[in-house]
Amino acid sequence: MSPQPSYGFKVAPSDLMMSPNAHMRRTFRERTFSKMEAGSIRGSIFALCSSAIGAGVLSLPYVLALNGWAVGVAYILVGAVAATWSNNILAYRACEHDQRNYSQLCALAGGPKLAMFLRVCILIYIFGVLIGYQIIVTQLFTYALEQFGVVDNDFGDSKKMASYQAIPTAVAILYPLCIKRDMSAFRYVSIFSLVALGYTAIVLMIELPGYYDQFKPISTVSAYYLDWNLFTGLAMTFFSYQC
Repeated sequence: MSPQPSYGFKVAPSDLMMSPNAHMRRTFRERTFSKMEAGSIRGSIFALCSSAIGAGVLSLPYVLALNGWAVGVAYILVGAVAATWSNNILAYRACEHDQRNYSQLCALAGGPKLAMFLRVCILIYIFGVLIGYQIIVTQLFTYALEQFGVVDNDFGDSKKMASYQAIPTAVAILYPLCIKRDMSAFRYVSIFSLVALGYTAIVLMIELPGYYDQFKPISTVSAYYLDWNLFTGLAMTFFSYQC
């Protein structure tokens, strides 16, 4: 009987006797710092985190400001229960009927018309999201230039400045990202996204005491506000969970 290959790993003979697959094991350093292959677990985790933790989650504090702390916390709990319940239903039905994605499951449930309606909804949603992110990126870029004194406030708020930034960004950055056909292509971009989110969280925690001292004398804290913002807060909460 020929010895099992070690594939570059040092494996003791006793380990091979106890576990035939011991030669396939990797150390923590190899699992963490080795090259991320397409479809790897690390790449999938990074892509999932960058998709789930985004503008929706960062807007949850604003829900509490709109609706009060009690209603805001209630909305967050309702959103968590609804997301868990609905995702479990979709997962169980997909496994039961051997459907590989949401589009196939939708076609099975409602036929071709419902599947086409889903495609239209996704197209409209993506179009709106891209416009929203373009507006956010343009505002942040203009704000940074104004803070460093590169442009003045009047030119920074003009449509000419927005076109100077938005068009090159769309052509040089957003378009190449949009033509990727495989999500695994974003495994390295997702790392940058998570680093940016971590940086944002650290800055918020550092500046929180200063904001608290500044706004405490003029702010009011209420458990609820009964106005039309109840619907806005509910929509924002469900949006934060939908990714």
